[in-house]
Order: sequence, then C-alpha cells, then structure tokens
Amino acid sequence: MNHHLTLRKKLIIMISVMASLFLVALDQTIIATALGKITEEFNAFSSLSWIVTAYLITTTITVPIAGKLSDLFGRRTLLLIGVAIFAAGSLLSGLAGNVEQLIAWRALQGIGGGIITANAFTIVGDLFAARERGKWQGLIGAVFGISSVVGPLLGGWLTDGHAIFGTMTDWRWTFFINVPVAIVAFILIAIYCPSLRHNKKPVIDYAGAGLLALALGTLVLAVDNTEMVFGDLMSATGLSLAGLRIIMFTVVALAVAALIWTEKKAREPILPLHMFKNRNFVLIMGIATLFGSAFMGSILYLTQFNQQVFSATPTESGLMLLPLVGGLMVTSITAGQIISRTGRYTAKCLYSSARKEPSSKAIW
Repeated sequence: MNHHLTLRKKLIIMISVMASLFLVALDQTIIATALGKITEEFNAFSSLSWIVTAYLITTTITVPIAGKLSDLFGRRTLLLIGVAIFAAGSLLSGLAGNVEQLIAWRALQGIGGGIITANAFTIVGDLFAARERGKWQGLIGAVFGISSVVGPLLGGWLTDGHAIFGTMTDWRWTFFINVPVAIVAFILIAIYCPSLRHNKKPVIDYAGAGLLALALGTLVLAVDNTEMVFGDLMSATGLSLAGLRIIMFTVVALAVAALIWTEKKAREPILPLHMFKNRNFVLIMGIATLFGSAFMGSILYLTQFNQQVFSATPTESGLMLLPLVGGLMVTSITAGQIISRTGRYTAKCLYSSARKEPSSKAIW
C-alpha cells in the first residue's frame, strides 16, 4: 500500500493513469459511429459484432492475468506495456485491408486495453484508503463519461470526412487518433507513475489463467457468430449448428469445473473463490455485468439504429447519444463524492446515517 504518499503525488499518479484509461474508454465509443462505414466498405455486415467482440474477448481474458503480473513487475511497467500494445493495435487496425485483419488487430488492441484497465482500477486501491476510493473511482467513471461524449462526436466527425493537414479523414482515423493520445499517456506514465509493486513476490496461477481464458473464449464463440467462425469446420464434419454449440457449452462447463478445482488448490488463485461467499461482491459484480451489457449495447447499436432508421449522419448519431452519456458522467462523479463524504453506499445506509443510526454497510 502507498497511502503515505502526499496528495500532490497521488494526484499526479492518478492523472497519468486516467490518461491511459481515457485511451481505452475513447476507443470503445469512437468507433461506434464508424461501424456502419466499416462494414459497408468491407461488405461484411455479418461481422459487425465481431469487430467489437474480438476486443472484448481478449480484454476479458487479459484483465485478471494483468492484475497478477503487475504485482510481480510493478504497475508502471505493465501500464507502459499495455499502452504500447494498444497503440500498435490501433495503428494496425487503421491500416487493415479486410475485415479479418481488422478483427485480428482489434483483438491485439484488447490485450493492451485489458492491461490498462486492470492496473488503472488496482492503483486506486494501492494509493487510497477505503473511504477515499469512492470519489476517485467516481472520477474514473467520469473519464468513461467524457470519452463517451467525445468519442461518438469525434468518431462521427472523422468518419464523415474532413480535411486534416490536407488529408481527408475516414473511418480509419478513428483508430489513428489513438496513437497520439497513447504517446501522451505513455510519457505521463513514464515520468510520473511510480513502480507500485508488492513487496511479496506473487505466484502466477498459470493453470487458472488458462482455464479462465478457455471458458470465456469458448463461451463468447458459442453465442456470437458461431456459424460464421466455424462454417468450414461444420461443412467438413457435417456438424449442425446446434450440435456444435452443445459441444462448445460442454467445453465451457468442463473448463469451469476444472477452474473451480484448480483455484481451490492454488496458492494464489487468479480468481479467489472465497470472494463469492461475500454477498456484496456477488451483487455488485452482477450489477456491473448487467450495466456493462446495457451500456455497450446502447453505445454500439443505437448509433447504427440512428443511422439506418433515421438516416442520421455519423456525426448526428453521435449527438443523439449526448443525453445518455451526459447523465452517466454527472451521476458517476456525484455518486463517488456522496460515498466518500458519507462512507455509505446504499440509500438505506444514507437514511440511517442521517438519523444517526448504526449501519453495517459502511465502507471503512
């Protein structure tokens, strides 16, 4: 823990971390308004979800592994690696010659994004005591909110085509724009972010990481574009789509069972099972999952809905999202401040606090 650092040092560290997180958050929203043009150019509307899914698969797999690696090598080292990978993936995505290449480079982006996301949230715990974390996590939420405002507007503006330094922009610029942002974030992290590594040398749970990756990757492939990805395999073997999905769900079930058995035996499990005994943890993770699904679905598909149903331009479809993302940004900052000032995180707790009644749901 580094709670002893001065507020000035903590603020500098958080600015450098939020710069890298802004890079990831911006990418998730800036391409939303460009997806229509991308699929139109490559004539691959059926691959629309895969342009997003490839990123999400690798991010999901990378986050828990990156968290463990940062304990071993330090937060700054992992953040710098994550930013570099993300920048490379962005540049290659912008240069993609077909949709298959774009999906592959989006997967590379996801690895960098997972490394950045894992360390950005972990650093909050390293720097701040429990009661202080709410307002800083609220500011992190605001980073996503700001990027959600800037992303669709900037993405639409770039996709519509405007002259920059004598060059006309198109959807590829929604990826190229990440490169200068990544360079700024890299410099800030290299200068201001300390190593922030644990004194104890952690043990990497390679078996758990592999089984978690297998379970998550297979699950996503089983529910999203299965027929497109495994079309050749199905033709060669005569497997039906239903039969293939049964096999894949069986693999997921076996991987989860093996993961549970492995994590019970691991010295430092990548997914500690004891956390699932905590009711608050399970509840919050469930809410976060539902929110993430609703938010990403809204950002990514409402822009396409606006363009195809209301004939909106990419820029106009970005403007139509402003009420949604504006509300997100305001409530994220407000909620973080309320939690930090009161030490309570539910309406019932706040009511008890106002009446000076004891409550077990305090965060310190």
